[in-house]
Amino acid sequence: CHLKHLIPGKFVGHPGRFRWYELAESTIGPKPKEPKSQSRSLTEAERIPEFEVPAVMFPYDKMGKSASGVTCDTTHGKFGPFSGQLFVSDQSASTVMRVFLEKVQGHYQGVCFPFRSGLASGNVATEILPQGAMIVGGTNRGWGSVGPKPFALERIDWSGEVPFEIKEM
Repeated sequence: CHLKHLIPGKFVGHPGRFRWYELAESTIGPKPKEPKSQSRSLTEAERIPEFEVPAVMFPYDKMGKSASGVTCDTTHGKFGPFSGQLFVSDQSASTVMRVFLEKVQGHYQGVCFPFRSGLASGNVATEILPQGAMIVGGTNRGWGSVGPKPFALERIDWSGEVPFEIKEM
């Protein structure tokens, strides 16, 4: 899974989707060159100006298998020391990751960190309330998840103690 910055006129998708490009060409513009199979993202970005590389690549199986809900901490410290960072839930692993992003030469790049694991179901939606609590909604209906419950709605509150964690990189 990847976290991608969507920019009008840029290509961020999977090359397998090119077969449907003509269906939306009037809306999204002319079809860019196709990325080469087995190539590297940065190599293809140099070759294809329209290609925007992912801001973050989530290590498969180490950070989960199915990234889903994305939310930004806009609480200015009410949810802890990670204000302005993103939190990404994973359906398969029943976890929440934390993402630090920075813009370098006009492109976002970042890093992901484990944040919470052991949630009750497969996390699909994540939201941080203005009061400073994270709400995580989950289901494993139709998909397997590490969390065994068929559905869950969980609340994560900051304890007030600054954790011993890497804040940004």
